[in-house]
Amino acid sequence: MRLLSRVPKTWTAVSELSHVENQGLGLLVTGGLVERRLSLRLRAVGDKRAVAIQFRFTGQAGLAQALEPALAEAWALWETAWNSGRKVYVEPVEGEGEWRLTDQGELAEKSRRGDRDDVRYLRDFLRTPGVPGVGELPSQWRFVPGAARFVVNGEGLAERVEVVNADSGPLSVRVENLGEIGGPLSDIAHAVQEGLQRRAERKQQEEKAPEAGGRRGPAPLPLKAALRYVRLLRKWAKVQEANDGKPRREHTTKLQFARANNTTVAKVKAAQSWYNMQRAVHGFPADPRQLSDEELRRHFPRRA
Repeated sequence: MRLLSRVPKTWTAVSELSHVENQGLGLLVTGGLVERRLSLRLRAVGDKRAVAIQFRFTGQAGLAQALEPALAEAWALWETAWNSGRKVYVEPVEGEGEWRLTDQGELAEKSRRGDRDDVRYLRDFLRTPGVPGVGELPSQWRFVPGAARFVVNGEGLAERVEVVNADSGPLSVRVENLGEIGGPLSDIAHAVQEGLQRRAERKQQEEKAPEAGGRRGPAPLPLKAALRYVRLLRKWAKVQEANDGKPRREHTTKLQFARANNTTVAKVKAAQSWYNMQRAVHGFPADPRQLSDEELRRHFPRRA
């Protein structure tokens, strides 16, 4: 719990941490109390190109959400290589990235200095694994210290994704230590492998669907709906950019954004999921503001 007191309210470089403190930071991030920002690159064996990404995340689902645009770029580059057995690795950059408290983290830090029962509850909560489905149980079973608790989903955002030329030459098949790194990067490496494997499996299912008499993949959205999704995401990207320069407590939340735009959080998330899929299929830019309406019209049918 002492580590929580070291985390600032605004983005600051992570101070040097011991192995135990790194584990503690992982619990704070998973518990939704600390948000982390990292930069790294994805590389494939035998390829001089790299997918560079800067992203931030918190909660249990935030990491996968933040990595999705980078995975879309990686799949577009290395689908054939992946299917032939060549691996994609995480290549870290120097430094430990940045960190800051979330809204809940600020409240927890205040309670840490107060009642001992609050401190004990917070410690037990962080040390208890979040299990999907527990949040749907009766309230008395949503948090059983040491056994299971509800999942803190959190949120993730890719702030920058680009394909670059790597500083070094192509990775040799003998270089395997990049996938065996410790700390938070080991979780990232695992999420990358899982994400690419899901894409491979989905592609196989789509290819088998016509043979089984089904339809190959989902029908494309009508142009009107695609434009509506992209225009909504452009507004959200602008809000996220503005949030980045403000204290956490002054951020516009996704719920506030949805209400201001006469929509729902579920529809915003659906638009994000749809756009990530289109990035993998059509190579759309990570920032929807860089995608013109004219480019979008080239890929979607004009129908009602």
